[in-house]
Amino acid sequence: MKKFKFLGLWLLLAFILPYTNGGCSGGGSGGGSSDPSIAVTPSAYDFACITPENAAAPLIVEISNNGTRNLAVSDIRLTDPDNFSLDLNSGSNPCTTISPNLGEGEVCTVKVAFNPLSDASYTASLIIESNDAENPQFDLKLTGISEPITEISVRINQVDSNDVCPEPAITAYVSVLDQCQYPVKSLPQGDFSILEGVNNRNITEFTFVSPGGYSLSVALVLDYSGSITNKRADQGDMEAAAALFVNQIGSSDEAEIIKFATKFQVAQAFTSDSDALNDTIFADPGNIGGWTALYDAIYKAIEDTALRGKDRKAIIVLTDGRDVGDDKGGPGSVKTLAEVIQEAQNQSIPLFTIGVGDNYAKYPLERMADTTGGEFFISPNSDYLNTIYQQLAALLFENQYIIKYDSSLMNGDKEVLGINVSLQGTNVIGDNTKEITPCP
Repeated sequence: MKKFKFLGLWLLLAFILPYTNGGCSGGGSGGGSSDPSIAVTPSAYDFACITPENAAAPLIVEISNNGTRNLAVSDIRLTDPDNFSLDLNSGSNPCTTISPNLGEGEVCTVKVAFNPLSDASYTASLIIESNDAENPQFDLKLTGISEPITEISVRINQVDSNDVCPEPAITAYVSVLDQCQYPVKSLPQGDFSILEGVNNRNITEFTFVSPGGYSLSVALVLDYSGSITNKRADQGDMEAAAALFVNQIGSSDEAEIIKFATKFQVAQAFTSDSDALNDTIFADPGNIGGWTALYDAIYKAIEDTALRGKDRKAIIVLTDGRDVGDDKGGPGSVKTLAEVIQEAQNQSIPLFTIGVGDNYAKYPLERMADTTGGEFFISPNSDYLNTIYQQLAALLFENQYIIKYDSSLMNGDKEVLGINVSLQGTNVIGDNTKEITPCP
């Protein structure tokens, strides 16, 4: 009898022991916590399209261990090192080696850049090999396209005049973006022509922002509603992209940071101190609710920016949703879309808008950009925000065109200003119009 009792106890222990000491064995996405378990963010990435003399912002890849036993990475490599590049010494916590050893909860980062040798579509993988039994070889798919300029978008971002009539001096700040939304750089004066109504006007001065010293006031309006703050990666990507932008402001430029949810907060008033701007971007906004009072936040940015004395002005708005009062019953904005657009037009301030993900309201973002001289950008997910803010930095800090001419308008006259751009030696053309009243 004792023999059978001992045998029964042994069988019971044989059944229980494999499930003790931390749970079931295994790694990867389905393994137990006692084994090394690799996690890679993002799991795939599209660099989208780039054009000559431009480059997408590099991708920071996080490699982490979700298990309790050490994750031993044995290799990190690219399948196409000619058109993509790998940097082991970048990011917040660089891996530094192709074989890092990560303890429980530890993370290391690498950087991947897309630098194609010629115009084509590219596909590659970042391969990460480790001792994760269920996922020994992680395959991060990479895609990207390099192509020539086939289309351009012209925007009259801002128009100023000296108000000395007749024949006031007009200054137009103009952006030219290609089909991938990168600035088209270094175009000659001969590519541009000006129409005031139906009359051609001669360009009296033509330059670029970077050598011209035209200072900028820019307000960054950032969405801290629950749909973003509930996703740590999305909030982190938004803040990192905004920091990338403010780190490039010139000594004569300045920026303001406005964070919004149910209510807005001027987190940092206008300053040229990039360190202060960075600290503010990454700081906790506190209790500002979880809804989306988008229009109120933008209207405040317009009011603040209009008071600044810099040459140029701009507002960059990021959201992944819509003004909640539209359809969800939550507290939305007091201001309306029409009021925001009218005030931006009155102050000649372009609104550059960014929609993140697939739940934002496209029409108001597109409408605000189109009617104020800005541009509308789509970020399929938060990973792509670095590239968009890099595109905006390249435009606003370096590649905006400054065009001056003498107007023929008299006191109180309104007219449509048209700027046409034709790339020499190609069939690529673009144009934009803006109603002006240089002598109100």
